[in-house]
Amino acid sequence: AQNCTSPPVIKNGVLLGPLLPSYKNGNSVEYGCQRYHFLDGPSTVYCEQGNWTERPTCLGPCILNVTDMNSNNIELKWRQEEFIFLHGDLIEFECKQGYKFPHATMPSPGRTQCERGRLKYPKCERMF
Repeated sequence: AQNCTSPPVIKNGVLLGPLLPSYKNGNSVEYGCQRYHFLDGPSTVYCEQGNWTERPTCLGPCILNVTDMNSNNIELKWRQEEFIFLHGDLIEFECKQGYKFPHATMPSPGRTQCERGRLKYPKCERMF
C-alpha cells in the first residue's frame, strides 16, 4: 500500500491534525474552517492507496451590504450586532418606513437565506 503525501490544503480551512511526515494507508486527518465559514462535506479525510478521500470545502459567509439594503429600501427585521451570516442562515428584512413588499409575494417576502456567501436581497417599493 502506498503512503500519502501531506494532506490537501483547503481554502479558508484549517487542518486540525494530526500532522505527520507521511501518512499510511487508513490514516486520517481532521479539518475545520476559519471563523464564519461553514464546513461542507466530511470533516475527516482518509489516506487510501496513496490518495486522500473526498475533502470538505469551507463555504464563505454572507456579509450584509448596506448600500444594497438601501437601494432595495430594506433593513434588518431584528437588531443585530453583526452583519455576517453563515451559509444556510435565514435573514429577515423588513421594508423601510413608507415602503412595502410588492403584492403576491411569498408568505415571508422579507426572508432570505445565505447561500454559499451570496445573498438575494428582497426589494420593497414605495407606498402610494
